[in-house]
Amino acid sequence: MKQSRYPQIIIISLIISNILLIAFVFLRRPPHPEGPKNLIIEKLHFDKKQIGTYDLLIEKHRKDISENEDQMMNLKSQLYKTIETEDTSQKDFLIRMIGKKQEEAEIINYQHFMDIKKLCKPDQQKDFAELVNDLGNLFSHKRP
Repeated sequence: MKQSRYPQIIIISLIISNILLIAFVFLRRPPHPEGPKNLIIEKLHFDKKQIGTYDLLIEKHRKDISENEDQMMNLKSQLYKTIETEDTSQKDFLIRMIGKKQEEAEIINYQHFMDIKKLCKPDQQKDFAELVNDLGNLFSHKRP
């Protein structure tokens, strides 16, 4: 009786430990990193009035970026339709237009940060300069 219980206890223990491991790995939610909005507010020490203005800037930025992305997706759809016709002049034109839309997106982003800089008070300019040095990491999909 004792010999048959020992393997059963081991098997049950292994099953339970596997279930716990699976639950820990798959059900555990990773901590949500603070969004760029909150990080910028914190790093620049915005007051309530600045936060209100910043919220309006974010709304405009999102609208402008969304419109630009919609236009770019339309151009990409047109581009991929040229695969069937093999129209190289249309393909080249659409690729140039997509490139211009990507350029416009960078201009929109750049202007957004210029607007944030204008929102900063003189004593916040040093904090803004530090923020600018970290912008690549802040908006990277690979966060530490």
